[in-house]
Amino acid sequence: MPAIEAYLRAARENTYEYDIGVYGCYSVVEEIAKRGVCKAYWQCVGWSRGNLEL
Repeated sequence: MPAIEAYLRAARENTYEYDIGVYGCYSVVEEIAKRGVCKAYWQCVGWSRGNLEL
């Protein structure tokens, strides 16, 4: 997760006029949401082993 977070923070810093979002499995969406890195989150249910982020 540290590498994903660093990537998203760098993207946000360099594209300040755009909102940054993340697409991924439950664990990625859940952890990045906890860290408050993005404004939008899209979950891929197929990679989430039945877990749903609401």
